[in-house]
Amino acid sequence: MENESKQTSEIWEEPPPLDEWLKSERTEKEQAEYAFLILKKHFALNGLTVKERDKPFSWNSFSWDLYLNIDSLVSDRSHHVMLENLLAELVDFCESATGDYFAYTLKVLFEKFISQNPPRRNFKPLLPRKALVVYDEINQMLDDDHERYLEILDQQGY
Repeated sequence: MENESKQTSEIWEEPPPLDEWLKSERTEKEQAEYAFLILKKHFALNGLTVKERDKPFSWNSFSWDLYLNIDSLVSDRSHHVMLENLLAELVDFCESATGDYFAYTLKVLFEKFISQNPPRRNFKPLLPRKALVVYDEINQMLDDDHERYLEILDQQGY
């Protein structure tokens, strides 16, 4: 299969009903492929073309697909409502599909947007509240870990 970008203009495939799909255990690859179907659906409903590489094989792989497809929309603030709907559906899907790994999955998916300087600051307001709460919890844990690390260094005389 070609490694260069392909433009996907075919009719999108409706993701299977989530409650049925989750009845059996799914691999990370299958989860990423489902997330990609969500992306394709929202783009097709808004007349946009998905820049597609090979099928995603992990959450990290899908995060690149997401980044390549929505970065310019986030930066120029176009399709604001579509992006909010897309991100809300992706967050709900991640929560349902990944369970205890929800926070980690969100970090993998969105870190390319969250950790960047402007114009990526336009991304955070697009996220649903529950994703922002998870990010605040992650940031607090990282801050706490950093403080503990500094205390240890101080106790050791560094």
